[in-house]
Amino acid sequence: MQRRLAVLLAVGVVIWLAPEAGAAQSAGAWEQFTEAGKIAYQQSHYGEALAYFQAAVKEAEKFGPEDRRLATSLNNLAAVYSTQDNYKDAEPIYRRALHILEQALGREHPDLATSLNNLAVLYDSQGKYGEAEPLYRRALAIDEKVLGVEHHNVLTDLQNYAALLRKMKRDDEAAKLEERAEMIRSLRHD
Repeated sequence: MQRRLAVLLAVGVVIWLAPEAGAAQSAGAWEQFTEAGKIAYQQSHYGEALAYFQAAVKEAEKFGPEDRRLATSLNNLAAVYSTQDNYKDAEPIYRRALHILEQALGREHPDLATSLNNLAVLYDSQGKYGEAEPLYRRALAIDEKVLGVEHHNVLTDLQNYAALLRKMKRDDEAAKLEERAEMIRSLRHD
């Protein structure tokens, strides 16, 4: 599973409820749109998912320009565009989500690594390997430092980065990453 799906399933669930009634209503609406969008996405109903995630973005914008829920909604929306090969629309949305996450969480947070990986997958899909590689490297470094070298996110990072290196004909480097990934798989037993 590529990391962009992980955003839909993991990061999209995190919310903070504000004390005001209007904010609580927005949080409830945001959560409903997000959940409905995830279900539609998982069922490959991308037009429906797009509409729900657009509505979730609209609700999340009410929480402020650097709210983590906005970044989650943007990542989800960009994932739909990316799945539909609409890279032109996905890229600026992923970039905006990255900026928000860096501001809200700092430069070394696993959610930031997920977002970096999402943008890297987008570039990778377009054959923009030079743009994807530093993002994969940074995501891997963050996840290894914060989550530990045996975490499943590190495994995903290694697999994505190794696949990119294979496409770039850097087979020796790819083999080293694949070997590390295999070690993690054997240690995890899942």
